[in-house]
Amino acid sequence: GMALVAAGWEEALEVITPFGDRITRGVNSSPSTTILTGDVSALDDVVAQLTERGVFPRRVAVPVAAHNRRMEASVTELPSLLSTLRPAKAQVAFVSTNTGTFITGDELGGSYWKRQFCEPVRFAQGIACLIEKGHTLFLECNPHPIMQKAIEECLLDAGKKGVVVASLYRDQHE
Repeated sequence: GMALVAAGWEEALEVITPFGDRITRGVNSSPSTTILTGDVSALDDVVAQLTERGVFPRRVAVPVAAHNRRMEASVTELPSLLSTLRPAKAQVAFVSTNTGTFITGDELGGSYWKRQFCEPVRFAQGIACLIEKGHTLFLECNPHPIMQKAIEECLLDAGKKGVVVASLYRDQHE
């Protein structure tokens, strides 16, 4: 399972440490939010503990708890299945949520996409990277715009003003 918690990346590590490898940090969403991923019963315990402490948690409805090493067995064959991909240098600047940095595009082969399933998403770092380069206008292309608040928080954290526009909404015609 997965759960969004009102805890920054380092604070989230403190929260999950007692659970060992049953829970990991899956997504660094914003300076003050992290998505945890792992064992459903352990996540239930974390959600209950945080709620009791007055810290916001919310379960994320997903069919698979991605962005952790537990995914390795499920995506072992992904690089070979994607072997026909021919990554090339990007024509526009490309920020990877896997590294949280600009990449050239040549890296986008099957192994890259496997890492997307098995390693934490560095969304906040990627947005910070864009903000550092002067970007302040963001378009979220998602039928359920859940990252808008995270992007706005990244702008605020950087001391920048910007605009985040959602382009789609669930259950609404395009």
